[in-house]
Amino acid sequence: MNFASWLRKPITHAASIPSILQFGLAKERGIYNHLWHVSSYNCQYLSATRPVEELLKRLHSDVIALQSTGTTWKFYNRVANQRCFSKNIGEYYLLQWPISDLGSRCSGVTLAVKRALLPKSSILQVWSPEQESLQGRAGAARFRTHSGIDFTFLVSYFPPSSVPFASDISEALWRWHDDILDNLPRRTLPVGLTDANSSLGSFPLLNQADELLIGAHGKFPENAAGTVFRHFLRKHSLTALNTIFPSAAKPTFYGNFGKTSRVDFIFTTPTAART
Repeated sequence: MNFASWLRKPITHAASIPSILQFGLAKERGIYNHLWHVSSYNCQYLSATRPVEELLKRLHSDVIALQSTGTTWKFYNRVANQRCFSKNIGEYYLLQWPISDLGSRCSGVTLAVKRALLPKSSILQVWSPEQESLQGRAGAARFRTHSGIDFTFLVSYFPPSSVPFASDISEALWRWHDDILDNLPRRTLPVGLTDANSSLGSFPLLNQADELLIGAHGKFPENAAGTVFRHFLRKHSLTALNTIFPSAAKPTFYGNFGKTSRVDFIFTTPTAART
């Protein structure tokens, strides 16, 4: 896919592009006989002129993670302690984690799922950060069907280093991921879709079984946030998919004056990465 053409105009300003990866799971478990299309995209605020319906139609993946949606509780009847809500749009249903009263306007995350593949009845558990400063920055859901499919999708948006208290927020977000992953049963497949606002270098990382967690593709210098991300992948033995395939190791953000970076990632188990 030509990401620049996806934006429908030359990239002359700061803009994100979608991280779109496809993976099949038939080799891991016989029941996964579908080639899953999974996308992650920082949409940089949804609006009436840039509605979510258009993004879903153009990305057209089975599962789509959106970061920085700007979604609020303004038009929804929020009940006490509610942190997530669902709505149907076309062939998808959306799990949305809106911005809290203390959250940044740039926050808000969404998980869009095709109803035909993972109906709402397959939702086994939903996680939402309890800490108010993290609400709208992350969400997760586990899906299990009668056919045996068992996925856990985690969507997150980490603050850039220029945001006040960015390191504290990021540290709390990684702990939130840790708590979920540490308590997942082995039969579920975790898939993380994140705008990590971190840069992983090209130095390879292997786990104790010599499975590749970070590949050498993509010439991006590693920053401090990337080092924290690297430690997270090592701890949970997860693979950053868009570092191990040359076709996927492209920039995901175009800044001003032509500066590019890779700050968005999809990560999952090394076994799923090999399929």
